[in-house]
This record gives sequence, structure tokens and C-alpha cells, in this order.
Amino acid sequence: MRRGLLVTVSLGVVGVVAASGAAFADATASSGHVTQQVGAIRSGRVLVHYRSGVGIANQTALEHASAASRVKRIAALGTDVLAVPAGSEAAVAAKLQASRLVDYAEVDGIAAASDITPNDPDWSKEWGQVLIHAPHAWGVSTGSSTIVVAVVDSGLTPNLPEFAGRTLTGFNAITSTTNTTDDNGHGNYVSGVALAQGNNSVGVAGMCWSCELLPVKVLDSSGNGDYATIAAGITWAADHGAKVINLSLGGTTSSTTLDNAVAYARNKGALVVVAAGNSGCDCQTWPAASPGALSVGATDATDKLYSYSNRGSWVAIAAPGSNYSTGGDGNFYPFGGTSSAAPVVSGTAALAFAAAPTASVATVIQALESTTHAVNGGGVTYGRIDAGAALDAVMGAPASSPSPSPSPSTSPSSSPSPSSSPSPSSSPTSSPTPTSSPAPAPTKPAHGKR
Repeated sequence: MRRGLLVTVSLGVVGVVAASGAAFADATASSGHVTQQVGAIRSGRVLVHYRSGVGIANQTALEHASAASRVKRIAALGTDVLAVPAGSEAAVAAKLQASRLVDYAEVDGIAAASDITPNDPDWSKEWGQVLIHAPHAWGVSTGSSTIVVAVVDSGLTPNLPEFAGRTLTGFNAITSTTNTTDDNGHGNYVSGVALAQGNNSVGVAGMCWSCELLPVKVLDSSGNGDYATIAAGITWAADHGAKVINLSLGGTTSSTTLDNAVAYARNKGALVVVAAGNSGCDCQTWPAASPGALSVGATDATDKLYSYSNRGSWVAIAAPGSNYSTGGDGNFYPFGGTSSAAPVVSGTAALAFAAAPTASVATVIQALESTTHAVNGGGVTYGRIDAGAALDAVMGAPASSPSPSPSPSTSPSSSPSPSSSPSPSSSPTSSPTPTSSPAPAPTKPAHGKR
């Protein structure tokens, strides 16, 4: 299997999966107009609809007498959402309903997303997507064509079926043209983890099935690219509508230019997700260490950092680092490394923006970080992402998974090596030699057919 390794700038790719089963909204049973909730209810909320002709003064007086206050109105229905003391929901609804001013009153129920299990042939190999509850996330959203994800990498092979109808005209920052053909292969794999079409009976399921892909080529055929070119690619993506920018690359030389490029993108409203690197140390890479970037380490099926994954308090979160993805020849291959983990996070973030279009970048980052699961042995500030819980959080619903507190650790984990652990291909080596100028280098997947 191929692993994205950190040369001067290191790339990594991660896989996407879905799970099975469906959880449906809880049923309710009505007695008169007051709904008795059989399942979960929204704490501290009651819904009320007043009779025609009841003035605002009378409405406010009744709400005050019922220890309720108005939160918002569903204008199309004329229904008001009231805040009430937790635990008093049914009692307040009954009191309101007893008034001749009220048409109906009810508690506010909680609906659960119906999990979506994709029919892609290689879904059974996508353990990482199962682990992060991607099927639950897909029950909330499978993405939107209004959300653009820029993959700043080695480009994209034209006409791959997994991206049909969703690929925008991109930019080659090396030649300043629109020719973004992937002559290395790394960009294809990164794109597939984040955005391969799911549930289409082809290959694999990426994280965001309906989002638009914006390819930005900054790495040459050997997987190298200088910081100036990468910075130009980041700013171009931000200027052309990218909501999420994925960088599965990194260099060991600190850079104010890359820091400024990340800040520029954030100021444009884009979330910048960056692979932490594959040197297996607490050693910063750029732009993962740039202020404002969301840095990502790689974990295995037991929630330990892979031995190759960089670690430390500067690494925010982790994601599964061994995934199946899209090759330029139309076949599908294993792809591992922090380059593989980063697009799992990017695709999840894109789902969150699709589900909550008005959510800010800070809100989506908070949803991703606050719903993580602890990494065994530590190594990142928060933990391993949970896509399902993050989508619940950004929608304001109770999280489907626990949210552990941050447990930063800079000590390496104990050399995890599950059967799905990526092994480096013959090029590049696990100890890449940097070029004279800081240059990112992806690794090429071993081209064993599925």
C-alpha cells in the first residue's frame, strides 16, 4: 500500500467509508393537541401556535405566566419556539394548550439521521469511515454543490468517473494555466478520499459526495513544489470560492509566506486542513504549523497514531490514515499516511458546511475538535475525529458520541502496525532528502489492483 511521506513538503491521503443501518425519528402519540413524546425531546423547548387574531401582548403575557420566553418563529407556519426550564417541557405545553388563545402546543422532538450505507464495491475495505461514523454523517448530509473543496496538490486526472459533473476548472500554479492534469498520482488519491462519489456502485465512497472539486496543481511530476507556488495555489483557491482547502503536503522549513497564505484563506472564509507529516516525530511542518491551519495526524484502527505520524501539541486532531482511493487509471488502491488522514477531515468539514450553510469556520472547527475520541497514547491536542458526532454538533443536536477533553502528548505511540497499516512504496523512501528549496513531495501508491 502506498503511504504519503514528508519530503521537504509531505503529502498524505486518507480513506472514506460508510456504515449500515438506519435510525429514524422517534414517534409521537397525541392526546388532544398536546403531544406526548415517546422518544427523545429537545431539552428546554416548546412549540406553540396561537389562534388567529390573538395579539402579541396577549401572547407575551401567556408565555410569561408559563415561565416561557420566545426564541424564534417558524414564519411559514406561524409557529413560535419557546425556551422553558429544562424538565418542564410537557407541563408548560399542557398549560399553554389549556388556554383558549392557543391552537396547539407541543414539546420539540429530536429526529435522528438515517444512516446511509453506500453500495460501492470497495466499501468493505473502508474501515476508517465506519470508525468515524461516516454513515451517520451521510444521513445528515452527503454534501452540496454550493460547497467547493480545493485539493492543492499534484492535480487531477481528467474524466475520472468518481468526480463526474463535480470538477471545476482549476489552476496550475506552476505554469499559470488551467492544465491541472495529475502527472504524479498523489492528487488523485487525496481527491478520492475527500470527494469520491459514494453510493454509485463504483469503487469507493469519499466523504463528501455532492461537493464540488477544485483541483489546484502546485506539485510537479516528482511530487515537489516550492513554497512560493504552494502559497500562490492557496490564495488562488481562496479567491475562487473554496470553502475547504486541503493540503496533504508539508515542508520542514518555517515560512512566513505560507503563514500569510493560510491567514489570507481564513480571512476569505475558507477552512485550511493540512497533513502533519510522516516523520514520526514531534517536528513541525509547514503549513500544518501555520496559525489558523487545522493540522491532522494519522491513526490506525485501534485509535493509536501510526508510528510514522508526526505528533505534538501543534497537531490538533487525527483521522484514519489508511484508506482506499482513486487511481489515475480508474482503478482503486490502498493509500496511507497523514496525506490520507487530512482529506478525511476536509471531506467531513465540507459535509458540515453543507449541513449548516451559515456556520462559520470557527464553528465547524469547534464541532470537529469537541466531538473527538481520545487517541490511545496521545500525540494530538484533541483526538480522532467522529464525523457523525461533528455533524450532529454543527446542527445543534445532541452529539452521538462522547466528547473527550484534549489530551495532548508529544511522546510517540507504540509502533502500531495493524494489517491495514500502510507500507511505503519504493519511491519516495521513508527518509526523504529535501531538495534545495522547500518542496512538497507526495508518495505514489503501490499499483496493486483491487
